[in-house]
Amino acid sequence: MSTLLYAVFGDPITHSLSPKLHHSFAESCGIQLEFRKIQCPAGGLSKALAQFQAEGGIGACLTAPLKVEGFGLCSQHTEAAYSIQCVNTVKHESGHWLGHSTDSQAFFRDCERLGINWSRSRVALLGAGGAAQSIFPSLVAKNPKALVIYNRTHANAAGMIKNADAQFSGMDEEQEPFDVVIHASSLRRGLYPIPAALVKGAFVYDLNYTATGVTMFTEWALENGAARAVDGWGMLVYQGAEAFAWWHGVMPDVERLVNSPAFLELDTYL
Repeated sequence: MSTLLYAVFGDPITHSLSPKLHHSFAESCGIQLEFRKIQCPAGGLSKALAQFQAEGGIGACLTAPLKVEGFGLCSQHTEAAYSIQCVNTVKHESGHWLGHSTDSQAFFRDCERLGINWSRSRVALLGAGGAAQSIFPSLVAKNPKALVIYNRTHANAAGMIKNADAQFSGMDEEQEPFDVVIHASSLRRGLYPIPAALVKGAFVYDLNYTATGVTMFTEWALENGAARAVDGWGMLVYQGAEAFAWWHGVMPDVERLVNSPAFLELDTYL
């Protein structure tokens, strides 16, 4: 059986658990693969993908800040990717890169597991980059009581809220309390003026993840009165499973992984 070559590209990338996750999926499905981490800054993806493909690479995951850039490098896109103009998963076929996005499906699948009721919730979405864009259309379709995009600049959010039932707010603007706060930006604790009232009493979901399940943002949110704060581990698992199925034609069993801390379930791959 030949070894199939895959990778995850991003900047930063050292923290990524995608290789361990996909090795776990592959072992359970009887597939032999190599999954690399490749550091790639914004603007460098075209060259990096070409080199990767020349070395035998046939599929990859793209994380920040490469999802919009990756969309432009693909010759064909799935409907899920085309609708948001972003990709987080690509595969090389017949001399071309094909692009797909599993972000939205994975995010809402995890939120369903966590019991979030969108129709009864005031929702704050932090950020307007590729991660936020990937879930925004489906978030609007959930018809929450209110949807507010918090971002440093209006320009980046303007295209998202155009013709959508949503509004923009600057990072330092006060709002009524929110029920759900989604962290989908590059914000880091202490660097930007996020009102503490933003998260008080809210369910906080950070699209970032760590092996321990505690991110800088979830820690900050709990310190400032969030009712609950979770990282994006579940989203990563569902996202990876959808990508794996798109590449290999078989859906791995994810329930064992999604309900356990990353460092426990992937310990054999550390």
